[in-house]
Amino acid sequence: MVPTDHPAYQSMTVSFLEGLLQKVNQTDQFPEFAAQEFLEISGAKTAVLIQEEAHQHRILATIPQRRATMTEQPAFWALVDEMHNHHQIQIWSPEEESPAAAHLNELNAGLSMAVPFETSGKRAGGLLLFGLPELEHVVSLRHIFTAMSQVIALALRSALLFETQELLLESNSLELKKQRESLQAFFDNKLVGMVHKDADNRYLSVNQRWQDMLGYDQEELVGRCADEFIVAEDLEQHRLSIRQLALKVEPTQKCSTRYRRKDGSAFWGAVSASALYDENDNFTGILALIVDETEQRQARLKLQESEKKYRFLLNNLKDAVFLHRFEQDQLGPFVEINSVATERYGYSRDEFLQMTPSDLNAEGRVDSKAPRVYQDQKEYTFEVTHRKKNGETFPVEINAALIALEGEKYILATVRDISERKEAEAEKEKLEEQLRQKYKMEAVGVMAGGMAHNFNNNLSIIMGNIELALLKLDDPQELKPMLEYAKTAVLRSRDLIKQIMLYSRQGQSSKKPISISLIVEETLNLLRSTIPTTIDIDYQVDVDGKTAIIKADPTRIQEALINLCTNAVHAMDESGQLSIAIFTKTLWANDIPAQYQCAPGRYVCLRVKDTGCGMSKEVKEKIFDPFFTTKAVDQGTGMGLSTVQGVVDQLQGLIKVESAPGSGTSFELFFPLAGATDSETAETENKTIPTGSERILFVDDEEMLAELGKEILSYAGYEVSCTTDSRQALAQIKENPHSFDLLVTDQTMPGLTGKELIEQARRIRPELPVILCTGYSSKVNEQELKKAGFDAFCMKPLEMENLLQAVGKALNKC
Repeated sequence: MVPTDHPAYQSMTVSFLEGLLQKVNQTDQFPEFAAQEFLEISGAKTAVLIQEEAHQHRILATIPQRRATMTEQPAFWALVDEMHNHHQIQIWSPEEESPAAAHLNELNAGLSMAVPFETSGKRAGGLLLFGLPELEHVVSLRHIFTAMSQVIALALRSALLFETQELLLESNSLELKKQRESLQAFFDNKLVGMVHKDADNRYLSVNQRWQDMLGYDQEELVGRCADEFIVAEDLEQHRLSIRQLALKVEPTQKCSTRYRRKDGSAFWGAVSASALYDENDNFTGILALIVDETEQRQARLKLQESEKKYRFLLNNLKDAVFLHRFEQDQLGPFVEINSVATERYGYSRDEFLQMTPSDLNAEGRVDSKAPRVYQDQKEYTFEVTHRKKNGETFPVEINAALIALEGEKYILATVRDISERKEAEAEKEKLEEQLRQKYKMEAVGVMAGGMAHNFNNNLSIIMGNIELALLKLDDPQELKPMLEYAKTAVLRSRDLIKQIMLYSRQGQSSKKPISISLIVEETLNLLRSTIPTTIDIDYQVDVDGKTAIIKADPTRIQEALINLCTNAVHAMDESGQLSIAIFTKTLWANDIPAQYQCAPGRYVCLRVKDTGCGMSKEVKEKIFDPFFTTKAVDQGTGMGLSTVQGVVDQLQGLIKVESAPGSGTSFELFFPLAGATDSETAETENKTIPTGSERILFVDDEEMLAELGKEILSYAGYEVSCTTDSRQALAQIKENPHSFDLLVTDQTMPGLTGKELIEQARRIRPELPVILCTGYSSKVNEQELKKAGFDAFCMKPLEMENLLQAVGKALNKC
């Protein structure tokens, strides 16, 4: 319970007494003033001031006026009677068992207080206060209301005497005496310092409280000027207030002044002074009330300092902070925001204070988490999209908590801009998807390697037997075309396997002079069976394009063309025209985009054009990014055009793309023409097939391949031994190191691999010529084999011509 000598009650008392002094003789204003003061001090919802005379009651004031109808009800007057059954202040609760409780419930009045007014043992009336706040607060008012009731009773009695002249005359001297005694008693109250000063600002009388506040007794103060006890810095303001009272500028003056105690210490006094005038309206002095407000000022300064620190911290956060009221069904308006909020959203502080959270929500509605915060009274973190004043939207993370301030519910929300985090998450997801694609491609590569090994072994058997059949036919004219077709099919299968290996980035790419028109025509022959017949294929090549030679890996050119044609067919949705053209063109410096490091000169152009849906500018800017695709998940990897870009970059060429939505797409791939030396080399390759009689050991774990190798080499005149066991082959070499002039071995075999067999054989006979054959191996690289001293390297399927050329090279025959 708050003590009655608390500064707050002292301030209330000062205000009440000041008003009482001004209103006591104004019978038309006094009742409402008194009722209003009691209402404000107590915190009640309704106050009714009643005067009693000769057992007759008269209502002098009802605050607020709209509650006057309650005085017409019998329950109200029953409470008036109950009040006068006691001589002390009564506190009634509608929840207790008492006669008053039933009447309170009938009036719906809540916690109430009855303050009877008595003078000289006689009832003068009373005050009823309805709808009071909590009980502890009401009980704490009992003492101060008892003192104030005496003054009100006296004032009511005085008013009654003033109205009834006869009664006033009969009891004038007695009442005046009692008034003086009452006023003196009030003057001597222990709550507020009270002084009476003359026109020269000298003390005429002071109460005990003022003596205690200054540390002087009555004799030391009376007759001395009040200026002597005021801190020098505040003296001028004090004198100005007195002049204004003397000149009737204002009837009262309120100010805060620092006073000096007897011990030299200073304190702050809240002064409320009223001017006194004689019957001729001459200024005669001052009546002043002073309350020690030192503690209040210190508390206020601490609060201001705390608010300053709070504001500094609030405005130096990186997140926007909002405080808004929470009403039962909705989020109320903002009552506080920090500077980050104004900077980030573009609204001024005044604009924010007219807004609610739903005004920031991009969806234009209250955040769905708000009711949960209210009901559960917990913190919640959730994400929404907010809109700035300029219309820009951005993702935010909100941490909201329900808090209580001064009995009101508020939501304190910290709002963080998570745009960068969302971008990082999207980038992370993109990288993870690329990583998944990478692992998928690695898996494809492993599978492709195994397939290549088996396919090439089988193709070697088919190829070798076809070539031997062609050589051994007595009359090949009838069967030769069929065998040639079969051979071509085998070679195409070999190239297809090579493309698969290149696609999985595990094949070896080597550049050589090639005719681009021949590569394109061969590729189109392969593609025709895969392109719907509803798509027309138009192929054009000019004279220079027909003979144009470039230095490239033919398989990579095929790969690029297949990717472009596949994309074109997809864009046309099985209906339209696919145009392929080859022509030569001179590119000048201004024809070459800045991102390409090409030199001006003569180029051959491969153009692939479709009549499909075309591309937007945004899509066109991303088409060469790895893993970017506009196709469904199961229809593309997003690597096709990235691969095309890689082919062109490797050959120091360039790509030009033209496309627009609904207008189809054109890709132009420019490759530098090969020099004269390269062109001549392409036309003058040595086609001589060497023969001989040297002794050759042929090793392959596939029995059919081992026998086929023996057959081919024997046909060329060589003396051949074959085996399917690499360890047995090594044993033969150990037994007689010079029994063979050449070792030809497969790479992938059980026991010893081809490389291991060669390495161990070379330890036995270092100068032994060797040839390594493979259908696929991730551990075999032609350049590394040459550095290791291997004489030749053959890729399966083995063609007779290539195998015999390698043998001749190893034996220094070519």
